[in-house]
Amino acid sequence: MDDMSLCDQLEIDRTSTTPLHLQVERGIRHFILKNNVEPGSLIPSAMEISKSLSINHWTVRKAMKSLESQNILSVIPARGAFVTEDAHVQRVLWVTGPDQSMNDVSPTYSNLMRLAAKEAVKHQIRMEPVWLTVGMDEEIKAFIRTTSLSHYAGAIFHDCGPEHLLLHEVAKAGLPYVCIRPSGIARPFTVSHDNKGCAVMAMEYLKSRGHQDVLIVRFDDWPAGTDLDDLQGHIEQTTRRTGLNPINCLLPRNRTCIAHVVNDAKRAVSEFIARYGRVPSAVYMSDDIVARGVCLALIDYCARRGVTDLEVYVRCSVENIVPLGMPVTYMTMSAAEEVHAALELLTIQMAGQFPADPHRVISYRMLPSEQAPAMPEDPIKFVGMLSPAQ
Repeated sequence: MDDMSLCDQLEIDRTSTTPLHLQVERGIRHFILKNNVEPGSLIPSAMEISKSLSINHWTVRKAMKSLESQNILSVIPARGAFVTEDAHVQRVLWVTGPDQSMNDVSPTYSNLMRLAAKEAVKHQIRMEPVWLTVGMDEEIKAFIRTTSLSHYAGAIFHDCGPEHLLLHEVAKAGLPYVCIRPSGIARPFTVSHDNKGCAVMAMEYLKSRGHQDVLIVRFDDWPAGTDLDDLQGHIEQTTRRTGLNPINCLLPRNRTCIAHVVNDAKRAVSEFIARYGRVPSAVYMSDDIVARGVCLALIDYCARRGVTDLEVYVRCSVENIVPLGMPVTYMTMSAAEEVHAALELLTIQMAGQFPADPHRVISYRMLPSEQAPAMPEDPIKFVGMLSPAQ
């Protein structure tokens, strides 16, 4: 490698709030990636770089020390700093934000993380998953204190709201990021679901099937601006337009354990049946976890009453298909398409460009249970709440 080429291309912005050592660190890393510098190549010394930038050589040494700690450079005394094999692998944080127990991971999150890790290899990216729930401010602050964000090339936030503290820190650090299924304030670099299209597809299909009433099992009082609140709003609009009669069965939303959500759903539907004596000919659920409990109650109802024509519809995120014990029709979307869109948006930013379409919307499709793919049973292990997977 030409010793002066790095010095010629390195630039710093003295008006920026980003510390000089971080600018140098990112500049060296960007140079290695952009020029596909071969492993084993010698880079200029800290003294040479500092002279070309007219900054203190200790600032450059700090940057190079950080790159050494990330195994991007290998520093050999009296010989210099050499590019390593790992220099071309970029670390990306995958932040999961829903309020779930660390040991109770919905298959959705495991499946997406598995697909993301596989897709990331194509881009020479190593995904490092952390579970940092919105509202866990002290834990997130501890993560921020003990983690150098400059070691990462970007971040993907999955089901994290705009108030997530780490999202603000990543944006402040100038790191590229993408939000999957964002809620609340609209922002660029997002991958979201076509909730309106899902609601219209489901309710119009129910109407075309000759249904008049539909039992809608949903969470009670979901926060405004969230994904489920948005979906429910579109369902209400579509049922009014189509003339369907929605009958709501409300669930408490203060549960954080999947098993509790399932039990709450089963209990609520059982109590509904006991109160009204029957179930409408069509049942719709906006959540795949809720569906597990609801279907337990419906299986019992159908067996006791001899019902054979009940139609059940489940909106489930990104092919989160789990056996429900009875025929259902899913409204789902491609997990691979969601992951691909997120990584595409991120890698475009990591290359220093702005995406032509910074907001991607993934459409739903209908999928009968007999055509549904099986979900992998082995969950992804999120290694610790306070430190990323190593």
